[in-house]
Amino acid sequence: MARVEVIRECTNSMRSTGHDNICAAQETQKRHYDVKRRPPTFSIGDRVYCYNRRHDTRKGGKLATRYDGPFVIAEVLGKGSFRLEKPTGSPVKVLANSRDLKPVPSNGYASPVKNSPGKSPAKSQAKKQTQTTRDVVASDPVWISALNLRQTAHQQRAVGK
Repeated sequence: MARVEVIRECTNSMRSTGHDNICAAQETQKRHYDVKRRPPTFSIGDRVYCYNRRHDTRKGGKLATRYDGPFVIAEVLGKGSFRLEKPTGSPVKVLANSRDLKPVPSNGYASPVKNSPGKSPAKSQAKKQTQTTRDVVASDPVWISALNLRQTAHQQRAVGK
């Protein structure tokens, strides 16, 4: 009977140790998950793109856009669900989950642009891009401006002959 008691105590201590280890691992995993996860921050009136889930199950169309839109959030339903409508005001039939939504950049560009007061972001970005292209063409004689390509060393030698 003593052997049975020893086995029972050993099993109980191993079980409690395993339970403690599992709890510690779960807390660590939760901390790592929470660092990378952000809760949905969309509100009514925000413009968003919606991921096209049908793209995943279809053949071909590898050059097709993965996101549809832009749409406007018409209603927040809770737990990451949103009712969308088109910019014209017509509703979208299917509800959208927050994991499928991506905010539309406010200035139409994917990267932030610093604007001067009184200037529109599109004009200042286009002007900035044009200036940098001119600077590259002026400073680099090898630049082929019509094709936006650089010549290789072999092509430079051939042109120089």
